[in-house]
Amino acid sequence: MSRRNALKLARDAGLVDKVDCSDDWFVREDAGIEQVVQFAALIAESELERNLFPVFARFAVRVAAREREACAKVCEEDGLLWGQRYAAAIRARDGV
Repeated sequence: MSRRNALKLARDAGLVDKVDCSDDWFVREDAGIEQVVQFAALIAESELERNLFPVFARFAVRVAAREREACAKVCEEDGLLWGQRYAAAIRARDGV
């Protein structure tokens, strides 16, 4: 996580209230454990989302592939030539 993103999360948690031109942090004098806990929760959530995105992307690809195959099988069920052609076209879209 970049320093800029961490600072934004600290602001969102109410842990810091201002920044000087060198991007240094100024913790609020009235900040308490609640703000620290909120800041930690925001960082954990941000890191979890960043790490889970590739997992969800792979899952979505697998779901789409299964859906395409299910559609292709429905087209093939009637046994007509057009159904075979549609099934082949659906399967050709793999990954598209």
